[in-house]
Amino acid sequence: MALSFGPSIGVVSPIGLGLNITPRGVRLDPILISLAVFVIAASGVAAYRREKLAPEERFRVLFNVRLPSWLGQSTPGKVLSVVLAVAMGGGDRDSGMCACSPGSRGAIHRVPCFRPRR
Repeated sequence: MALSFGPSIGVVSPIGLGLNITPRGVRLDPILISLAVFVIAASGVAAYRREKLAPEERFRVLFNVRLPSWLGQSTPGKVLSVVLAVAMGGGDRDSGMCACSPGSRGAIHRVPCFRPRR
């Protein structure tokens, strides 16, 4: 956690201070644009520096991912897996409906998200 909060404070604060003295000020659009430019520039520098390294010195992560066998599960385990997958898909769908419904106007914090009938 400290490795995510520390650099975040160290990067966003100077960008915000720099935006404070510009005519556009500290608003959503300038912040998003400046942070996107910073991320793209930092990614470009990282890619350049990685290409300069010898292939054996480059950091790499090897994944060995195997999905569990469906045949080895018991019937209750299979049923539970299907019910869980359907419930997760339904929750995603309902969240999207709440966020994108015409009456919500981006107010996701209202629960329930559908307005009562009048």
